[in-house]
Amino acid sequence: MRRTIPMLVSLVLTAAWGLAADTNLATTNDQTRSGVGHTSRAAHVTMRDGTCRDVALEGVGCPVAICSRVAIRSRAAGASLTQTNFDDISALEGINSAEVVLVLKDGSKQRRSVVSDNRVLYVTTADGRKEKIDLGAIESLNLLPPAAKDAR
Repeated sequence: MRRTIPMLVSLVLTAAWGLAADTNLATTNDQTRSGVGHTSRAAHVTMRDGTCRDVALEGVGCPVAICSRVAIRSRAAGASLTQTNFDDISALEGINSAEVVLVLKDGSKQRRSVVSDNRVLYVTTADGRKEKIDLGAIESLNLLPPAAKDAR
C-alpha cells in the first residue's frame, strides 16, 4: 500500500500536467484558426471556366474545416514548410491543384507547393453565402487592398 500511494500521486500529477499542456496547445490552435484580430480580405477570383467573382476571403483549410484565417502554409522545392500571411500576398497565379505562384506585395514571385490542409479557400460571396472553393478550380486570385478608412 505504501508504494501504491506515491505511484498513484505521480500518475495523477502526470495526467494533470498533460491536460494542462493539451489545453495550452488547443488554445494556440484555436487562436490560429479563429484568427484573433482577423478581418476577411476582399478578393477577385477568376475561375478555370473564365467566370470572375468578388468574394471575401475568410481563410484556408481542407474540405472538412478551416485551418487558418491569416496565412497559407506551403513549401518551395527542397525547402522547409513556411507560412505566408495573407497581408503579405497580393495575388495567387499559375494555380493547379497543389501549387501556386505567390505574388508578394514587394513584387517578388515564389512558386510554392501548398500543404494539403490549405488547398480549399473559405469565402463569403457578395450575397453573404459561405462557400468553399477548391484551389484546383481557380485560375487566379487577386487580394484587394483593405478599404481605406475615412480620414477626418
